[in-house]
Amino acid sequence: MTTRHLSRLAIPSLLSACLLSACGGGGSDPATQVTVSQVQNPVAPASAPVDPVPLVPVTVVPVVPVPVVPVPVVPVVLSVSAISSAAPLSYGQWGVINITGTALSQGISLSAPGCSGLTEISGGTDTARSYRCGVTLATALPVTALNSASTPLLATALPVPDPQVTLLTSLGTVVLELYPAKAPLSVNNFLKYTHDGFYTGLIFHRVIAGFMSQGGGFASGLVQKTPTYAAIALESNVGLPNLRGTLAMARSDAFDSATSQFFINAVDNAFLNYVSPAKPQYAVFGKVVTGLAVVDAINAVPTGTRYLNGQTTIPAYAMTDVPLTEVQIITATQTR
Repeated sequence: MTTRHLSRLAIPSLLSACLLSACGGGGSDPATQVTVSQVQNPVAPASAPVDPVPLVPVTVVPVVPVPVVPVPVVPVVLSVSAISSAAPLSYGQWGVINITGTALSQGISLSAPGCSGLTEISGGTDTARSYRCGVTLATALPVTALNSASTPLLATALPVPDPQVTLLTSLGTVVLELYPAKAPLSVNNFLKYTHDGFYTGLIFHRVIAGFMSQGGGFASGLVQKTPTYAAIALESNVGLPNLRGTLAMARSDAFDSATSQFFINAVDNAFLNYVSPAKPQYAVFGKVVTGLAVVDAINAVPTGTRYLNGQTTIPAYAMTDVPLTEVQIITATQTR
């Protein structure tokens, strides 16, 4: 018996021959033959059972609510951080006072002695408020911000400089500074006439060289102008002497008779100073700060006799020491 050995290289050839021929032991029986297509495309029987996918149990984890911690609300406290004026305050004129702070709508008020007619201006906010008033106190205006319980929150003093009035005359400009802290009646009276425009177009109707120059009562042609306010009390005993360049109220023989007329001292006139209640003399209420040369020029104009209200022959209407060439007050304006 002859034994044949198949090498490893021969095995694939034999397998290939088996696949292409009948290697199933049945010879040429078709039932035992395997075709190429059956080997390359195997199809599972239709009745082959399908294993079910096992169900994996799901564990439901309960949701634990997270508590919400409220953020504490910090209340805004009413406070005032600043008190100021919208513009420099002027004595005898309207001014605006501003306050700034927080929660002002909770209730804020303003106290300002020396500020008349104090009223709040509409349009204020929670952080800023404005107030309007007439300034009647000189040097410094005390202002206090208070809460609804009238408790002071902030206090200050706003500066109020002494007022100034500028006279534009036909010979030049004169600036007068007034002293309301010492002579408030005289200053307020003079400022009222100034604000009313009373002095516009009037003249210096009485000038005595080396003594004084007086105006405020007559218009051109020596036509007398009637005062529009009552006479004021005399303020001569306040420590303001009649020195060169000072401004004083003119009056009649009656002590408390001054109205619109004033005079400027050309030299030191000590005999016009207060002596006693029986001899109170004349009240100084300001001085020339600019234009003293103009005052000297006014005091040097030639003078003579003129007649009041256009009269030319009636002696009772004659007035002496009247400038022969009129010195007119073109305008009088408060400039500070």
